[in-house]
Amino acid sequence: MSKFSIGAVVCGLCLCVVTAGCGDGGTSDGPKRYPVRGTIAWNGKPVVSGNISFGAKDAVKGTSESAVIGKDGSYQVERGLAEGDYTVIIQSYKRPIAEIPPPELVKLGDSNLAVPKKYTDVKTTDLKLAVKRESTTANFELKD
Repeated sequence: MSKFSIGAVVCGLCLCVVTAGCGDGGTSDGPKRYPVRGTIAWNGKPVVSGNISFGAKDAVKGTSESAVIGKDGSYQVERGLAEGDYTVIIQSYKRPIAEIPPPELVKLGDSNLAVPKKYTDVKTTDLKLAVKRESTTANFELKD
């Protein structure tokens, strides 16, 4: 074996030993995730359809996920979320967008929203979530 080959093998083994202890127990596709579930209500009534999305403030450490809102206003993030801070948006419509022809959708505009507009955009929402190293229950009460 040449000096180059032996050096490459030794370097590769060192790299494996050094990186074996890295990480926080996450999966092969990213950091460790923790269960997140809760409910969404607007003026005391459940939001009965739509999606809730969690955008990581730190894209390097965090994950971004979304969940479907059930008929009782509940949601559960199936894959969970990594520890960190998240901005939350909620998208819910009176009529499903897929059922509305594009010309009619343009006419409807914001009148088809089933939640206040500010919660549908990452730039205007004031909903936040801090995920710790444990299961998290996050109930959101939307206001006008």
